Amino acid sequence: QDQIEGLKGQLQQLENENEDVKGKLKRSADENADLKDRWKKAENENEDLKLKCAGLAGQIAGLEEEIKQAGDREAELRERLQRAEDDKEALREEMKTNLEARDEQIAKLHGDVEQAAAENQDLAGRLQQSEDENTKLKERLQNLEE
Repeated sequence: QDQIEGLKGQLQQLENENEDVKGKLKRSADENADLKDRWKKAENENEDLKLKCAGLAGQIAGLEEEIKQAGDREAELRERLQRAEDDKEALREEMKTNLEARDEQIAKLHGDVEQAAAENQDLAGRLQQSEDENTKLKERLQNLEE
């Protein structure tokens, strides 16, 4: 009888431990299911992030292309600016040369004008002398005729 009571006690103790293990197993299964849900959620978020990253990579590639094109445009504009600066400098030199040539022409014309004025004055003097001689000749002719 004592043995039976002892075995019943052991059996009761095993059944209690079994219930504890069943409770732990149930909690473990619930935690496992929660972890699986969280894992699935994390996988979905990971896929979303992969898609977002792919989109961002596309945007980055587009921006890099825009930057490259802007750099190309900047280089082209710098070249055009340099050509314009070179053209401006060439035009300044041409203008300077033209002004110098004009100044030389003006100086030559001034000399020519002065020479012509001197010649005109000489001719005016000669004309006056000739008119004076004509007047004297007319007077002599008139005197001779009288």
